[in-house]
Amino acid sequence: INAGKIEGNGLISVNGGTGGSDGGGGGAGRIAIYYGENNFTGIISAYGGTVGQTRGGAGTIFLKGSGQTYGDLKVDNYNYDGMVTPIIDGSHNFDKIEVIRKGKLEISAGDTLAISNLYVKENAVMISAGNVNVSQEFSVENNGEVYLNSGSVAAGNLTVGNLGKFYLNIKLVLANLKIL
Repeated sequence: INAGKIEGNGLISVNGGTGGSDGGGGGAGRIAIYYGENNFTGIISAYGGTVGQTRGGAGTIFLKGSGQTYGDLKVDNYNYDGMVTPIIDGSHNFDKIEVIRKGKLEISAGDTLAISNLYVKENAVMISAGNVNVSQEFSVENNGEVYLNSGSVAAGNLTVGNLGKFYLNIKLVLANLKIL
């Protein structure tokens, strides 16, 4: 969606399909909304299919206002356990990434992310083998989990709070660390 102004209170969704008893739920799709003014108060969802032996993974929701440099990415599986959501291979810049409500973001080896703010919370998981540079705030809390298996991570401020889990198997470069 590319609009000068977006408003209303309806539903924008690309949720995964329902699986059968022998199959799995489908993975969700992608939503990208570019806007000049956002007054939308409805629901934007991209969660994986919820029936079957294996539930589908969350899709991605990308929002970029005309005043933003790069835009925001959200991985939200609406509290359904599901498969991982891989980031598209390559180098990407974001103003903010939120991985929430059992979303599972995977960053593969060779991928590079430059992010102003990164939040992993509400039973969400981030697994990284790539290179991640968070210039401002990196926060893991409310049962969020981060697994840094390889690659590199640098952050301005890292906060691990309120039942956050941070598993580290690489060198971590930080300006400030706060463990609550």
